[in-house]
Amino acid sequence: IEHSLRLPKDDFRMWLALHETTHAFEFEAYPWVRIYFNDLLSRYMEFMKEDAEHLKQGMRGLKVFVDRARRRQGEPGSWMETLMSPEQRAVFLDMQALMCVVEGYSNHVMNAVGRNLLQNYEFISRKFEERQRQRTAAEQLFARLTGLDVKMEQYRAGERFIDEIVRLGGRDAMQRVWESPASVPTMDEIRDPSIWVA
Repeated sequence: IEHSLRLPKDDFRMWLALHETTHAFEFEAYPWVRIYFNDLLSRYMEFMKEDAEHLKQGMRGLKVFVDRARRRQGEPGSWMETLMSPEQRAVFLDMQALMCVVEGYSNHVMNAVGRNLLQNYEFISRKFEERQRQRTAAEQLFARLTGLDVKMEQYRAGERFIDEIVRLGGRDAMQRVWESPASVPTMDEIRDPSIWVA
């Protein structure tokens, strides 16, 4: 990425380091985050094991996924969510919400610190935004099939959420996100931060 976008080496690597250091801070300063994340991941993997068993059953197992897709037809969400059971989707959405906060907070900190610390910060940010907008149709399809588009949306939605929380309630309000699992917003609150603030 550094070479293909012709980014200044030192500033780009510091830009990445800021983001990743913030992640380390999130998981170390708030020990419940790691426990909560691991719990969600374990529960989700149990659902994945069940789905793998369905796939071993051939056509009879595939019928389970077809039935799920039919029930969710027309509902919002990614193609992956269409194939999930309601319980699996609930855990998935909880994971999504947590990851939105984790990624959004990192981006918020990276932006706040990076602007003052890195001479080429605006240039690097602009290059990344251009790269996102200029993805080919094949790259967009790959992102959708692999779920990478969900990951990219986590960055955007999480950053919008954290930025809006700071705007509405200041940094003290933002810190409340880290109090406990109960303070993690839902996906509805990620989309409308005023609900979480209220």
